[in-house]
Amino acid sequence: MAKRPLTLAESRAERVNNSMTVDVTEAAQDHLTSILKSQGKEAVRFGVKGGGCAGFEYDWQLINKDEIEELDDIIIENENLTFVLDSVSIMYIMGSTVDYKQEIFGSMLTVDNPLAKSSCGCGTSISI
Repeated sequence: MAKRPLTLAESRAERVNNSMTVDVTEAAQDHLTSILKSQGKEAVRFGVKGGGCAGFEYDWQLINKDEIEELDDIIIENENLTFVLDSVSIMYIMGSTVDYKQEIFGSMLTVDNPLAKSSCGCGTSISI
């Protein structure tokens, strides 16, 4: 199966470069696309918010394309998935890789964030 990289939407290319975005593995793209279809949504918005046991926690939202904040959100996409980055959060998540892992005891989305100084055991909370 050919790789399906997410790329910056044309309207964002002039103000954001690829190093400021997030990489989403093919396994994560497949999983997120499946969730979107089952929930009747069109895009995934990803960011961070204050909270969690380590100071920040990852924030995932399933949204429709009319909910994308055109001036602020950073959109990366391919033919199967629209992945929206909260522009306020980008300084905390840039360079991260989102993956989907399936193991004997369950499955989950993981975020490998090079900016995180530490994270909690569950992987949803980080300190920066």
